[in-house]
Amino acid sequence: MKSLCPEILKGIRWPNLLMVFILYTFIYIRFPSLGMGHEILWLVLSAVLIMAGANLENDWFDRDTDAHNRKFNLYLSRRHCSRIFPYMPYAAGLGAGLRFILLRGYSPYCISCVAAVIILLMLYNRSIKKMPLIGNVIISSLMVLLVMSVVIFYPTPAGTQKKLLFIALWLFLINLNREIIKDFQDRKGDRKSQYQTLPVLSPRLGFQMLYANILLAWLNMLAYINSVHLHITAKLYFLAVLLYATLITIHAGRKYRFKELSLHYKIILLMGMAGILLI
Repeated sequence: MKSLCPEILKGIRWPNLLMVFILYTFIYIRFPSLGMGHEILWLVLSAVLIMAGANLENDWFDRDTDAHNRKFNLYLSRRHCSRIFPYMPYAAGLGAGLRFILLRGYSPYCISCVAAVIILLMLYNRSIKKMPLIGNVIISSLMVLLVMSVVIFYPTPAGTQKKLLFIALWLFLINLNREIIKDFQDRKGDRKSQYQTLPVLSPRLGFQMLYANILLAWLNMLAYINSVHLHITAKLYFLAVLLYATLITIHAGRKYRFKELSLHYKIILLMGMAGILLI
């Protein structure tokens, strides 16, 4: 069992789960006026467990693709691993979400929102991720949901809502580019598995989408330049990070260094989350 634990941690993509915890930690520290108590830990736990289940389920359906791409896959390295593994964290995440909802005083029927996210991820793993761009948008939209769930479950002033919306849009666009970059990395296996991802159908269009999302990120930034809701320090910080994202996308993208570019985008995501402390 000890030898299996590191592989399970790798299978659930623990660095990505850690980023969810970091995101909520920054929001908790920056906005104490929202009155988030210890119950927020149940929301974080629900998000982490559901994401872990989605990653394990993704490995199950990507066995052939990952074999072609020579990527780690829990089900390839451990043949005896059960396909029911993903549904245990799914169920636990649903339970944690229900606990959070009840602690916040909402109707138990609100758990249907959490269940809808799980169903959407299951559909994504089975079929949607094989389609061009749609799967990328869905996964990136869940980043928006992580941020805006605070607005949904806590009474939030209009000014704070606008700050969180800025962060949500930032994370959406940056993560969308990261998802497209990962599709470029996996293009060989995706093509053999007959996935119709954007880089498989048209690498040129894939590059254009990367640049288009950077442009949208600039437009989002410019829309907040004159906003009284963002501190001047935050504006300068995000302008610097966005310039970094633009330059690295042009430089590494032209040289087809997708592994390097993916790492840079993970750093950019973390820098965006850290920017929450400045807004």
